[in-house]
Amino acid sequence: MGEDKGMLKALALATQLGFAVAGPMVVFIGGGVWLDSVLGTGHWLFFLGLVLGIGSAGAALFQIAASQPARKPGTSIKKEPDTTGGTVEDRRRTMDVDDDETTDD
Repeated sequence: MGEDKGMLKALALATQLGFAVAGPMVVFIGGGVWLDSVLGTGHWLFFLGLVLGIGSAGAALFQIAASQPARKPGTSIKKEPDTTGGTVEDRRRTMDVDDDETTDD
């Protein structure tokens, strides 16, 4: 049940982020295109709508990110076990040795 709750929270956050970007972009760009067609101003209001849409989408993303609870300092992220055998340091040492062998002297 704990994994399902975490997955639902992640899905809700992804949906919220998607609508926070798409909503302002559609409204401002659509409004700019509509006003351009009504007023006959070329594409100037479209570009103004694009800039306003990007700015308001960025502000919405910032607001969502700032409202997320911070991770507690004492907690760690769950790490998956290493299935390749050996540690990360062993693999790095192996890669370093392989790199040294391929250089020409």
